[in-house]
Formats: sequence, C-alpha cells, structure tokens
Amino acid sequence: MASFLKSRLCIMTSLLLGCGVFSVYAANEPFDLKPIQHNDSLLKLMGKLESARDPKCHATATRLEGLIYGTPLSDDARYKKAEYQQALIRNIWIQATASNPTVELLSLAQIKQATSAFFDIKQLKTTWRVTTPAMSVDIDTRDESHYGSIAYSFRAMLAVQQEALLDLDSDLPMLSDDAAHFITQQIDLVTLSLLKQADNLARINNQHEVSQEDLINSWASLFPVFKPQSLANNTVADPSVAKDNVRKTGLLTDLIEQKIAAFEQYNQVNQTLFARNLQVYFAKLALPKDKQQSADFTRYFTEAMIAFSANFYLQSQAQAGKANVIKEADVAIAMQQLLPHSVNEYEDVIFYQQYPQDKQVVIESYDMDSFRDSGLHWLYFKEALSDLGQQAKLEADPFAAELLSEAIAHYGVLLLRRAGELGKLNNQSELSSALVTSAYESINKEVNNYHQYHPEILPAPVIMSAGSKDNKSIRYFDNVTEKQKVDFEHRSSDWLSRQLRSYLSKNANTGISTIPPAFGGGGVAAEDINGDGLIDILLLSGAGNKLFYNRGGFFEDVTLQSGLQNISQRPGVNAAKKLPGEPRQPLIADWDNDGDQDIMITYVDESHRIYRNNGDGRFTDVTEIAALGGADMIGGPATTVDVNNDGLLDIYIEYFGNYLKGDLPTLKRRNDNGGENVLFINKGNFVFEQAKDALGANNKGWGQAVTHTDLNMDGWQDLIVGNDFGVNSYYINKQGKDFVDYADKIGTSKPSYTMNIGLSDLNHDGIADVYISNIVTMNKDQKYVLPSEETQAEFNPDKLANMRVVEGNDLFISSFDSKGALKYQRSDKVGRGYSSTGWAWDAEFFDADNDGDDDLYVLNGMNDYYVYSTSNPYYADPITGESVNAEFPDAAKASNVFFLNEAGGLVNTSVQSGLDFIGNSRSASYLDFDNDGDLDVLVNNYHDKAKLFENKAETLNNNWLKLSVKGLPAEGVNLDGIGAQIIVGFGEKGYGWRQVSGSQGYMSVHPKEQLFGLGKDNSARVMVIWPNGKRQRFGPLQANNRYTLTYGAAKP
Repeated sequence: MASFLKSRLCIMTSLLLGCGVFSVYAANEPFDLKPIQHNDSLLKLMGKLESARDPKCHATATRLEGLIYGTPLSDDARYKKAEYQQALIRNIWIQATASNPTVELLSLAQIKQATSAFFDIKQLKTTWRVTTPAMSVDIDTRDESHYGSIAYSFRAMLAVQQEALLDLDSDLPMLSDDAAHFITQQIDLVTLSLLKQADNLARINNQHEVSQEDLINSWASLFPVFKPQSLANNTVADPSVAKDNVRKTGLLTDLIEQKIAAFEQYNQVNQTLFARNLQVYFAKLALPKDKQQSADFTRYFTEAMIAFSANFYLQSQAQAGKANVIKEADVAIAMQQLLPHSVNEYEDVIFYQQYPQDKQVVIESYDMDSFRDSGLHWLYFKEALSDLGQQAKLEADPFAAELLSEAIAHYGVLLLRRAGELGKLNNQSELSSALVTSAYESINKEVNNYHQYHPEILPAPVIMSAGSKDNKSIRYFDNVTEKQKVDFEHRSSDWLSRQLRSYLSKNANTGISTIPPAFGGGGVAAEDINGDGLIDILLLSGAGNKLFYNRGGFFEDVTLQSGLQNISQRPGVNAAKKLPGEPRQPLIADWDNDGDQDIMITYVDESHRIYRNNGDGRFTDVTEIAALGGADMIGGPATTVDVNNDGLLDIYIEYFGNYLKGDLPTLKRRNDNGGENVLFINKGNFVFEQAKDALGANNKGWGQAVTHTDLNMDGWQDLIVGNDFGVNSYYINKQGKDFVDYADKIGTSKPSYTMNIGLSDLNHDGIADVYISNIVTMNKDQKYVLPSEETQAEFNPDKLANMRVVEGNDLFISSFDSKGALKYQRSDKVGRGYSSTGWAWDAEFFDADNDGDDDLYVLNGMNDYYVYSTSNPYYADPITGESVNAEFPDAAKASNVFFLNEAGGLVNTSVQSGLDFIGNSRSASYLDFDNDGDLDVLVNNYHDKAKLFENKAETLNNNWLKLSVKGLPAEGVNLDGIGAQIIVGFGEKGYGWRQVSGSQGYMSVHPKEQLFGLGKDNSARVMVIWPNGKRQRFGPLQANNRYTLTYGAAKP
C-alpha cells in the first residue's frame, strides 16, 4: 500500500474528483495474474445480460432464490446448488466434446444432442416441462424469466471453464453463443425444478429454510443415478506442489473488467446525485470544500478500501487451503472474521449481528444499492489484486468473486458512516482524511471487541399445547352464510373506484395514477349491541355498511331502522345520489359508560363517524360533538382504550399516507410520510380532546394495524402500532402522560410490511405474545439507480403485477433477560405445509377446538396490483358488480390458512379446518353467534361476499367457559373493562389467557365476552388483571356457563 502514495495512473470511472466525488487511482504496476490463454466469449455474453438487465448484487441473487418458491436456502444449500449446476454443465460439455472430438467450437445442435442424454425440456402454453430420468416438473414462465435475469448459470459455466483451464488434462472446446445461451436457459430450468422440489421438502418437514440435505435429496429425486462426485477433484493433485506454481486462468481479471463495464453501462450513474448520497446518506457529513483536503480525503478513503479488499482476499485465500480456486464458502468465513454482518430479508445489512438490537449497526439496502450502482466496489477489488501481485496465488471463482465484491461495498458504506459519526462527535462539519483513518481504526477495534463478545443466551421460545388431544378428526367449520341470511358484499366506494381509474392532476399537463395504496378493504365487528344476549355483527363496505341483529337462528339487516348513516359527507360526492363513503375501521364500545354499546367508524377523506346507542336498538349520530377529524386524510385502523386510567375510553387513530394528494412511501426503512397518528382523550358525553403529539405516540408511518396491551404489566395500557413500509412501534405508557417507543429495547424493531397485530400468551408467562402479518416482496422489474431514503417508491401496476410476494409473518414470543428486562424472540414454531400465508392480512388466535390452547387463523389476500395491470383493468365493476374474467397469479396461495396448536407448535391443518377457501380476505371476527359454546368465524372479503362459518367443535364434547367483565369508572376502570386480562386455570396444567380489546388484528373487533376452552375439565379458577393493574380472583367456576366478573365484587 505504501507504493500507492506515489505518482498514479488515474482510471476513469465516471466519478470524478472535480465533481466532488471519488476518483479511483491505480498503481503504475500492471495487473498481472499470469493468465492461461482462454476464450472470453462466455464473459461477453454475461456482460450483455448484465448490461441490459441489471447486474444484480449477491444479496439480491440470493434472496430471489428464496422468493421464487417461498423458502430461502441455507448457505450450505446454496453452495451445493452451485455444485450441481457446475456438475451438470461439465457433464454436458464433456458429452458434447466426446461426441465431437475434433471441433474447436461446439454448436447449438451438438450441445442439444448432448443435453438430451440428461434431461428433456418442452415449452407448453404457460409453463416449461422439465423431464429428468425420474420425473417431470412444470416451471412457470414468469419464474423462468425472473430467474434467468440473473447470471446464475453463466457463473456456473465460467466456473467450469476456469476449472477446466486449471486442469491441464482437460481440453474443452468453446461454445458458440447460441449454444451457451441454450445451456444457461436449460440449466436455469433444471435448477428451478431442483429448487421447487427442495421447497416442497422443506414445507413437508416444517422447515423455514432449505437445507443442504433437502438439496441433496431433491437432486436425487431428479437424477437418481447422477453422481456429483464425477466432477474433477477441486484440490491440488500433489500436495507438495507449492501454490506459487498454481497457474491462473485470467478469468477473474476479465470478470472484474466485465462487471465494471456492466455497472457503468446499465446504471449510467449521475455524478452529482452520487456526491449528494455520499454526503447526505452514507457519511451524513459534507465533503471537504478545500481542494487539497478533498484530495487527501479521497486518497485516504481509497487507500483504506484497497487495504481492506486486499486483506479480505488474502483471508479468503487462506480459507481455501489447498484448493485450486477460492470458493464462495471460503469468502463467507473470511467475511465473518473481518467484517461480521448478516443480510436480512429486505437486503439491509446488519453489522455485529449478535449484539443487542440497540448496539447493532444497520445500513439499509437502498444505501448499499446506491454505493454499488457506482461499480466502485469492483474497482477497489481490481486494485487490491494489483497491489497484492504474487501474494494472490489463487483465483476466486465467479460465485466467490460476487461475494467478495459485495462485502467490499458493505465495508465502504460502513467506513463512510463511521467517519461521519466520528466527525459529528468531534463537532466537525466536513469529512477529512483524519476521520477516514479514525473510522478505519474504530471499525477494526469494534470487530475485535465483537469477537470477544458472548451474547446472553435466552431460553428458546416455546409454545404450550394442551396436554391431551381428542383423536376424533372433524371438519371444524361449515359455511352457513346463506343459512344465516348474512347478505353482504364489500365494494370500494363509488368515488374511490372512479379515482382508481383516473389520475390526480399535478399540473395542467401532468397526472399521476393513485392505484397503489388503495387496497385496504373494510373492517368487521361483532358484539351484543342490543343487549339481548346474542352477538350481532357490523360489516363495512363502500357500497354501504350493514348492521345485522342476531335473531337466534338468522341475522336481520337493521341498518336503516338503526339510524346508522350510510351517506357520504365527503365534499365533491354527488349528494343527490346519496352514495356511501369509504369506511375502514369499526369500533364498538361504551364511550359514555351508560351500559350500552356505541359505534364508531373511521373513513377516508371525511369525518370519522360516531354513534350513541339510544338503548332501544337505534343510534344517534354525535359525529359533530366528538369532532374526531378525518377530512382530507386517509383514515385507517383505530382502537379504543383508556390511556390515562380515568375510567373513560379514549380513541387512537392511524393514518395511511394520502393517495388523494399523490403521496407515496419512499424507500426509507422507517417511512415517516404516512400522516400523523392521533389520540383523542375522552372528556365524557362524547366530547373528545385531541392530545398534543398523541402524548408521544404520534407515529407518522403508514399505519395498517394497531392494538393495545400492558407490555410491562404496570397497570397502564401500552400501544402497538403496526406500519406498512416501515418499522412497528411498541409504545410504553408512562402513566398516562407520555408514550415512549421501546421496540429497539425489546427486540421487535425489524422492518415490516405489517398488515395485522394478533395477541396471545402462547408460552403461559402472563405477557402477550405478538403475531405480525407481514410480507416479503421483490419487484424484479423495477429499477432504481442511486436510490436513497428519499427516493419515492415506484408503483407501476404492470411491474407490480409480477412482484414476488412470500410469507414473512413474525411470531414474537416474550421472554426476560438475566436482569428481568422484557425481550421478544422470533419463533419458528409455525408450521409450513403446501398452503402459504402469502399476502396475509388479519390473523388471530382463538381456541377453535376448545381443548384449552390457542389456534391461529390467517387470512390471505392477493397481489391486487395484478388486477390493475394492463392485462386486467379490474375484475369486477364496483358500480354495476359485473364480473370480468381475470387471471390471478399464485391463486393457490390465496387460500386462507388455519393452524392447530399441537405438540408445541402451530400445525397447518387448513384442509381439515373448512376455512381454507380461496379469496381475497381482509378482516375477521370470532363470535359464538349460536351460543353453543364454541367460536364461529365471520370474514369480510375485499370486493367479494362476506362469509360466516359455524364451528362444529361441540362434537368433540370439550367444555368451555364464557366470561364478561364489568369495570367501575369511579375507580378508574372503564365499564367495558377494555384492557383487562383474564387468566383461567383448570385441571393440573390447564391455562388460558384472553384480553378484552378495543380492536385487534386488521380492522377487526371481537366480542368483549371471552370464551375459554377447558378440554375435559369441569371447572376453572379465574384471575382478572384489570386495566389499572389490580388483580382479582374468582371461582372455581363451573364449566359450560356464562359469568360476569365485576370490579371489586366478592368472589362468586
């Protein structure tokens, strides 16, 4: 490195120092790896692909292989997959060579003939059929297109070529361009067959990752007699041969040059924008204005990058041992030694990943992408090899080279980020060479400290299951929608439907589509509204909300006579037509503590409505008195809870961006342009006062779900705020005066596209466990060049129609560290199976079979962007209801999924449940509408009919208990008892936990009366933890009865 400080030859990278960005300098010494002469046609073909279709980074390539079928590959599985690809390519190449011993260039026809000895592939209407000696597998054309956009097979071919050149006994002729293209497509399709089989195995075995064993078994199922060991041994034949004598092919040199060219051609980096990103997002500190200081900073940063790159290469080479090439696995080990980090499902890089969350360094994917778009990481890689000279005794194979370059990019952003942090600590306003040196040393010190760190090992999260199971197998639920006369269909409102098919005017000549954020659907609520002991239901729709009273055998639509106003008050809506508005979240609670249930409904772009129950089955609109806002905003989920323990229920409302103004989320991991959430304090008699900054809970994310619970059990209700396009917040209530977000401290602050928050106590520790419905997406067709956290997300329906969407739901189980602090751990005890919780919305725990443990029902939606692509304008006219033929992607994955709690896990038993219908579901409520002692299910579907399912668990003859609570407002406990936790004990180990919630799930409200399954036990002991933290015991209570538990009352 010392020689680097002398005169230099400037290599043009389009990032010039004169523009305020880096120049990269190379040593005068030539980049000499003493290559073997080789043909570079494969590299050129790969270069054409990557110049035209985005030279995807290692993280993206790795993530796509998991998103294709839904199960990510372990590192060992990914290495094994590459081995199989190379083995098959090599055997095809050898077969073609043996059949044509005199040719120097193998033709397409010759390669096709050789390939036919191993497998056959035919193109059908919408699929490819791959037939191996043992089976046939159909591959979707979309999967083939996406997988083929990344040069997996090209890398494998280059690795085979590299191996052959190093094997002096091998003499493989070159491939014609069309032959090479043919091989890559064929290998892609065989690989997809392999991944599909491995994904199936992982699901069968309830694994959340494809293991190496899965890959091996899947390969054997495709090619029973194929021996991967037939590959040439990848070690030096004579151990006494020194590595100095191992010859290099020169392929690595050419590969690096090709990658530099591909990045330059594809991304066409804007110099000024890169300079802005470096200062604003990477370092978060300004570049030096003085020319000499700028030059010094540039030189020191370049030196630091090359020093790291060279050390990284040598460490990887050391890991390779006596092999002829450096493999990806060697690089991965070296990377964890020099720069310990992991990459999450969103491609964010987490440095020092074993540290607690608040000590980790997280750099978001868009910052990494922006740095990589420049191609600088490949230039540093190149210069490091040049500096190393003869110390670089081995070449990295193409897979290893990708990981090497990516880790170099990760280090670059970390170095800049640390330099900026140190500058701010020293009150410096500009970056400097000294800060680069300090950051370099600081990172090295932190890495050394990290390797000495021993994280506290918390007990593995557990799910408790009922001790005994009834062996009787039943279909739990029957569809009784028509029988019970629940006639309801959700539609978007007239005005929103028209808006979806038009444009917002930005100026006289420009309009933008408003499709993306408008697929929320309507909520559902269930409660005994008229006080007759039967649970009634409220369903929301832009075609008109409906209130159904339970008449003990059927439901009656009483919307008109009840006085619930269905006519939109939104300005601009044609009042003469008396059309409904766009409703979102229903709430049912007793806000005036008069003993009956009132109703509140949030709306889009008009006032949220609230109705006082008159006590006679009719309601009075008190919206103007309450003044809860909503106009000019996109209202969404809401909850009601007493945040200040004054005995009155307050209201918390979330907002979800504003598509009426063209607002869209950015790439920022914590989006803060979704609109400010609000908290209204109940002053009595439906007078509410908006709390300043929501007492600290004025989250500005894109709110999709909200609920409450007492996380720290201090007698004050906390809030859990779920955000789409962001990170969720867990607000601890500081005695009604302030809310503080503890998500980082308790381990729940991971990126999320949250749609739902469900609560249970699965491990029986008295603290709520949390289930988050979440999706992981990849829009393969969308390109961002030099993205930053301010880059607005693109919502092109045609591109989003092909977006990859897989299950990403999180189950957080509570635990405590050695100091007694609350910590949540993610659990993998949720079964897989063939049905997938893809685009999940509402997800709730309830005891479906009354055996005493909580089961889980997850509603699935679908990729609605597909509906609005050019091929499918929409699938049902929202005004006429006329159906339109539309082809939906991944239809099988849109069925709802049911999990039965069994043997310490949640087991996918969707088919047996009767709840696995294919639809586009949004919200659900769990209620015992027929009072037979088990919970039935009501589902509100998006642009479809609602469905009511009757539970047949009574045939299992398990016992049950129904408990209602009654608070005492004078003692600071709301009359509904919302926030109360009820714990029941039965038999020797039986345990049940329920919370009376203002809302839960996705825009869903459940009855406040709680139903507990008791298995075969005949009585239960009960403890109520009231919202103010006071505890009261009742019982034993006899099974199969209903009880009301009153605050302060004597034990019954």
